[in-house]
Amino acid sequence: MGGHMATSRRAGLQRCALILLLCLTAVAVVCAAGCGQQSLSPSSSPSPQLTNDTTAPVTTASYDQGWNNKLVVVKLEGSDDSGVCTTKYCVDSQSVHTGTRVVVHGDGKHTLAFWSSDEAGNVEPQQTARILIDTQGPKTDVLNSPTITQGARLSVTFVIRDHTPEATATMKVSGPQSCSYALGKLSTNKPHKYHISTKLAAGTYHVWVKATDLAGNALAAAGTSTITVNPKPATVWVYITNTGECFHRWGCWCLRKSHIRISREEAVAEGYRPCSFCNP
Repeated sequence: MGGHMATSRRAGLQRCALILLLCLTAVAVVCAAGCGQQSLSPSSSPSPQLTNDTTAPVTTASYDQGWNNKLVVVKLEGSDDSGVCTTKYCVDSQSVHTGTRVVVHGDGKHTLAFWSSDEAGNVEPQQTARILIDTQGPKTDVLNSPTITQGARLSVTFVIRDHTPEATATMKVSGPQSCSYALGKLSTNKPHKYHISTKLAAGTYHVWVKATDLAGNALAAAGTSTITVNPKPATVWVYITNTGECFHRWGCWCLRKSHIRISREEAVAEGYRPCSFCNP
């Protein structure tokens, strides 16, 4: 009986020791896990680098500047010590988007606004870029249809209509004579006057202007006008004297002492007046 009771006490003590050992092991595991977590993340406060960054990011825009004859893709790239968090943009004051690739389309002048923020919360002041797009060729119109006498001064007035501010132009004339005149770069959307230096033969001519704009678009449409060159009248000859102030017909009695042949046009230009007797 005594031996049986001693055996039971020993078994109870062993069970208690086992339970105590299991409890101590569990406590050790929990403590070890807590210490390990603390070693990986010793503090929840911001890193000194983020805390000391007070400079906003700088964002650059890369794209084909100048006038483009197709849609334009803009690449935005931000730079910052603590790292760029987001980059935002909007086109022509429309909706704000997040991203670094912007597609701009539609003829005309566009304004792209963009900015970035960094991991420290600094926000860049808004920057802007101008995007220029023109996908259509210029249109030209000749604004007058001159009629001149052969040999007279000839002027043609025309306009180039386009989105771009300048275009390279050439004037073409076809008819009894064919001529081409390089006009160089001209402002668009305003009238220009060009003086044709060639003495055109009598007849009817067609004139138009070709143009290529700053985006590389060639002429889309040309308005054609007509030039009429009338034959120069036959020269009318008159006569003057060595001492007189008038010009005369041949046979006028005033020419009995001297006579000098001259065209009526030249006589008038030199100040001579018609004779009142022969009325040339």
